Order: sequence, then structure tokens, then C-alpha cells
Amino acid sequence: MAGERKRRAKPSVVPARFSDRLWAFLFDFSLSLLLMVVLLAPALVLFLLWMNEPTVSMTAALFVALFLGGALWSLFELFYWILLPYLKRGSTLGLAFMGLAIVGEEGKEAPFRCYVLRAFIPLVLVVLTFGLYYAVEMLSVLFSGKRTSFADVASMSYVVEREPAGRK
Repeated sequence: MAGERKRRAKPSVVPARFSDRLWAFLFDFSLSLLLMVVLLAPALVLFLLWMNEPTVSMTAALFVALFLGGALWSLFELFYWILLPYLKRGSTLGLAFMGLAIVGEEGKEAPFRCYVLRAFIPLVLVVLTFGLYYAVEMLSVLFSGKRTSFADVASMSYVVEREPAGRK
């Protein structure tokens, strides 16, 4: 036993409840969807006008409106899912509203790469599975012992209840 190294015990990370995670997701998703509609509304109006009178200039305007709306929405998404949690101690607006936070494997503040992985893994898998990914994630959180999703496991992070201000 003298030659064996003692393993450091990992701190216990108490995962957030399924219902809290679901409400936080719905809040964040609704905010994202609302902004997408607002940013792409000009393109929709141009499309309806283009349907009446398809001209080259209207086609160009439609392309520009779609490109700018999509680019602005993409920048918002990068900020919202990566930079906001990184800058605000692991919380998007939905997570903060529900009193939750994203933490790293050892229960401490998650590194930047966790937020990047948590943003891009769902993006790729949603596209590849035509949206079925969200259902699989919710089932995973609901039925896994540690209430973790695939994005949690792949990014080596957890969603936990934020500690009250007085406790440390």
C-alpha cells in the first residue's frame, strides 16, 4: 500500500432537476426563436413581395436580407450559448432564471472549451437528426442516473443548482 498513490476523491456534483433544466431550455429556446423571427421578418416580407413580382433586384434584396438576418442571428447564438455563460459564471438567461449553472467536471467553473462543445455538439446533431436530438437529450436527462445529457458528457460538464450566495 505504501507504493500506491492515493486517488483524489472527486467532489460530489449534484445535478439539477429535470424540470428545472427543461424550463431553462424552453426559456432559452423561446428567446432564440423570437430573435430569429424578428431578424428574419424583413426577409419574409421581401419573399412575399418577390412572389408577386420576381425581379432581379428583388431577388438580390431577398438574398441580402436573408444573409444579414442569418448572420446576425448566428452571432447572437454564438454569444448567447458560448460567451454569455463563460462571462456570467456558467449561466444563460434561462439557467440563471431557474437558479442553475454549468460547472466543470470537478464542480468548479467550467473552462471555455466546455461552452464551445456544449454549443456545437447540439448544433451538429440537431442538423444530422432533423431535430430528434432534442427528444433524445431530454430522455437522457430524465432517465440517466446523473441526469446528464450527451452534451454534458461530451463537454465534461454538468448543469447544477447554483449555490446560495451565503454558502461556499
